[in-house]
Amino acid sequence: MVKSFVLFASTIALALCAPAGEVRADGFPNAGPLPHPNPPPSTRQGGEGGEMNGFYGALALMGSLSPFGSGTELSRNCTALGAESCGTPMPVGGGLAGTIGYARDPFGLEVFLGVLGDFQRPSAHFDGSTHQAHGDPLLAAPARNESFIIVRGGAMVAARVRLSKQWSRFRTSVAVGPGLAWRYMALEREVTTFDGAEDRPYFSRGTSYVSPALSLEGQIQWRATPTLAVYLGLGFWIESAGNDTRSVADTGRYALGAGKAYPLNTPAYSMAYGLQFMLLPQIGLAFGP
Repeated sequence: MVKSFVLFASTIALALCAPAGEVRADGFPNAGPLPHPNPPPSTRQGGEGGEMNGFYGALALMGSLSPFGSGTELSRNCTALGAESCGTPMPVGGGLAGTIGYARDPFGLEVFLGVLGDFQRPSAHFDGSTHQAHGDPLLAAPARNESFIIVRGGAMVAARVRLSKQWSRFRTSVAVGPGLAWRYMALEREVTTFDGAEDRPYFSRGTSYVSPALSLEGQIQWRATPTLAVYLGLGFWIESAGNDTRSVADTGRYALGAGKAYPLNTPAYSMAYGLQFMLLPQIGLAFGP
């Protein structure tokens, strides 16, 4: 009986000591030790795409569209200037954008930085007649066409919160936060009268403004590797140009030609006014988890 017990104990010991995958003495494969029911946090997986924890960043080319215009003098006070009609296309432009932040899945805190420039080419047609009650005929004369170039450039910064969801190959995210914008604006005008006299070009001294802002952005990313992605984004940027972003008036402008000199009304043109709403399409690279 003692011999049988010793043989049974030896079989049990060999079965426990055999490495996983080897055949035990009783003829059955050894399954190895059971996994721990609660692995340490460092070995847990964060879903199909893993967790987004740590520092991240992005660099992008950025376009700019202002679908509601910038509130120029010509768009708000065309007939008050003495014009019959005005053309006011929306400002378009582009720039560069960058982001750096820190994430604890699914949220991140980040700083957005951007440099941006845009331009527009408004115009005014004067037929020599007033087009509003009690209008000043001196503003409408001479009959002429005026064309403008208004440029704007500057920088923007925002502190944002980002919410992200990622899979093995794709990531989507949205970000929102307050910001600050600085812009410099300048204006150029060219005038041609119906009989060929000209005043071109006229450059006014520029002006600048600083404004609080609101930044919103949505992204979809294709993850080429776990730490590198190509993304498309659409940003929304809202700021205010105030009510005094104007060029400098000049009372000494004349259209000259063919032995004639026509005095030209050259007021302090409003280059931007009130709220500025910008759409910012982006394509870029994202780095990080």
